[in-house]
Amino acid sequence: MPNPADVSLIPELYSPMERAVLAAYLQIPDPRPDDLRGLDPTKPVPSRWSERSHGIGPQRSALDSTRMVENAVARICLESVDAQLPQWASISNGEVVLGRRTRRAPRRRRSLSPEHLFTINWADSGPGFSWPEAYYVTVLPGYDVSVVTASADCPDTTGYCDVAVGWFPGSEEDLVNTRESIQTHWWTLKSDGQERWAYLFDTGALDEEGAGEIADAVWGGEGTE
Repeated sequence: MPNPADVSLIPELYSPMERAVLAAYLQIPDPRPDDLRGLDPTKPVPSRWSERSHGIGPQRSALDSTRMVENAVARICLESVDAQLPQWASISNGEVVLGRRTRRAPRRRRSLSPEHLFTINWADSGPGFSWPEAYYVTVLPGYDVSVVTASADCPDTTGYCDVAVGWFPGSEEDLVNTRESIQTHWWTLKSDGQERWAYLFDTGALDEEGAGEIADAVWGGEGTE
C-alpha cells in the first residue's frame, strides 16, 4: 500500500493508465479514483496508443501475454535506462534485427533512478550467443515501494524483455528484500527446468558474492563456471 503521506504525488507523476497498472500489480484495493474507472490494466492498450502522450500501458506479446502487467510495471520503472538494458542483435539480408524495441525517451514529470544490481549470463548457446539478464531495483515515488525487475535481451523466456519480479515497501537500499525478490524469481524459473546461470557479466549494488549466495539458496551451491 502507498504511504498516505505520499499519495498526493501520484496523480502528478503517473498517468491514469500507469496508475491502473501499478494498482493492479501492488494490489491496491478499490475504490478507484474517477479517472481510473473504465481502465483495465489486464487488457492491452489499442494499437494507436501513444505511450509518449498517454503513459505506459499493457501491451500484448506475440509469444506469451500472461505477464502483461509485470511488463508494463517494469517499463515504467526502467524507462530512463532503456538504452542500457541488454539488447540482442543480428543481421538478416543486410538489415539489423533487434531483440528489444528501442524507444525515444519521453518527457515525464517523474524522475526515476533504477539502481543496477547485477547482470548474469544464463548460458552461452554458441560463439557470441549469450543469454544475459540484468536486474534493477527502482523506487516509485508516491507509492513508497521498491520494484525489482529482470531484463533480458529478447522476449523468448517470458514473452517480454522486461518484467517486474517482486516489490516491497520502502527504499531500494533494503537489499534483504531485494535479494528475496530475486530468489523467488529464480525459484520459479528452476521449477520450470531452468539451470543455474553460468557467470556474471557485471555487478552493481549486489556484488559477485551476494549474487552467488542467492543462487546457492536456489540451486544448492552448485557453483558457477
